[in-house]
Amino acid sequence: MAKDDRFNPGRRDFIKSAVALGLAAALPGLGFPGVASAQAGTVARLGIIPSMPLTPGQVNSGDGSNICSLIYDWLFRLEGAEQKFTPSLAESARPEQEAREWVISLRQGVKFHHGTELTAEDVVYTVNRWLDPSVGSGLKNLFNHVDRVEPAGKYEARFVLAKRDPDFLLKFLDFSAAILAHDFDNENKGNTMPSGTGPFRVVEHTPNQRMMLEKNPDYFIPGLPKVDRFEVHFINEVQAQLMALESGNVDIVRWVSFDQLIQYQNHPRVDLITVPLANLAPISFDCTQKPFDDPRVTKALRLVVDHQKIMETVAYGYGYVCNDDYVWPGSEWRTEVPDRKRDLAQARRLLAEAGHGDGFHVEIHCSSNRPPTLEMVLAFKDMAREAGIEVEVRSLAQDIFISQSWLKVPAMCASWGHRENPLDLLNVLLRSDASWNESKYNNPELDRLLDLVGQELDRDRRKAGFRQIQTLLAEDGPGVLPFFYNGFGATNKRVKGYLMTRNFISDYRYVEVA
Repeated sequence: MAKDDRFNPGRRDFIKSAVALGLAAALPGLGFPGVASAQAGTVARLGIIPSMPLTPGQVNSGDGSNICSLIYDWLFRLEGAEQKFTPSLAESARPEQEAREWVISLRQGVKFHHGTELTAEDVVYTVNRWLDPSVGSGLKNLFNHVDRVEPAGKYEARFVLAKRDPDFLLKFLDFSAAILAHDFDNENKGNTMPSGTGPFRVVEHTPNQRMMLEKNPDYFIPGLPKVDRFEVHFINEVQAQLMALESGNVDIVRWVSFDQLIQYQNHPRVDLITVPLANLAPISFDCTQKPFDDPRVTKALRLVVDHQKIMETVAYGYGYVCNDDYVWPGSEWRTEVPDRKRDLAQARRLLAEAGHGDGFHVEIHCSSNRPPTLEMVLAFKDMAREAGIEVEVRSLAQDIFISQSWLKVPAMCASWGHRENPLDLLNVLLRSDASWNESKYNNPELDRLLDLVGQELDRDRRKAGFRQIQTLLAEDGPGVLPFFYNGFGATNKRVKGYLMTRNFISDYRYVEVA
């Protein structure tokens, strides 16, 4: 497959040009062509894995963000098949002070489901909630350079940053970054009967069973959504979701594994959907615990992997080989380097130097029903055995894995979604003080580079900084990341208009059911 066919990461020239020229370049308001009203009584059904929490800012899975995308809206979206960066709740935005300040203007007349109007006060509340350590939001590390956010008028919010950030607006594409109402009880109702500005409002919710939603009559885009009701059916196994899809009991499945992709190709009742993106499933090792506190051990763990083979085995070739360096091959900032070669001899030497000449045993936790994490660990187990490393696989249902193992055990494999800006992934996953730092990785040089590159306005220097980050992580990183992979979903053939996005915020507003 040609590179141009695989990679369409989207350009951000409007941001870069505005910053480089020092202009207050407004983002144009989003215009929609005329869309037909929903037929009376039309309903769409989504089959999805149960997920908690469901309160934006605390959502930690693509399943949770998909449910949120029915209920909430974001300041900006990736819009349409082109995945174009587009204002949503925002109407325009402009950088000031060389991108040390950003002013975001909001649409007027947007209402939350409980009746109050969206204003700058809601944006201020939402962002301050992310920054509150007691909330435990993974967004805290993305927005920790926000010195303050304040209303600049009823419908305008000003962000004052501690440092330049030319890519600041891209952070609002995080799947957990939907806007909350300041006057709603999000702490007690956010996971049960939430209120957002989105296309559907919740009318019934039985956790782990189903959620019933109806069309938001006050949605700010006339004619959307196109169906009157959405039913969310919580089905714990993807194969069971697909069986429900075949039988017509659900209309949409937001996630399809690689083997199921092969199984359902050319199926008479199922349409498969592909979106090129940078999903990843790194195997992360806690660098504060033995034996992973020795960099020679973590380097040996990377060297036992045949990157091309594991991509072909686990992802059936639907992936992009990388070198454990965490920068997507589709990113404009990635520097292409020769693929890492498997080197068992060097791996054994490093283990011997670290005092593990006879190998060691490690238990790796992962999800049993969120591909490809289990498949990744099983493939790694076979390769690691040749270097004397015995891997015990501990697989748990996704909700149990997240609540009991993730961030709590010395070795784990979790699925991570695409981020438009690689820095946003690195700041959440590998920065020393990141709340979602699986490996407890603490490298002051990486932190320094993340700060330096994040503020850099010169394109050449910025790319050179990314190259340094790639080199550092390939040599010293805390885990195994052999490839990135695409996202796949499925609908039955009577469904039209379902849009998957790179940032795990599937767009259900245009869904029609024949």
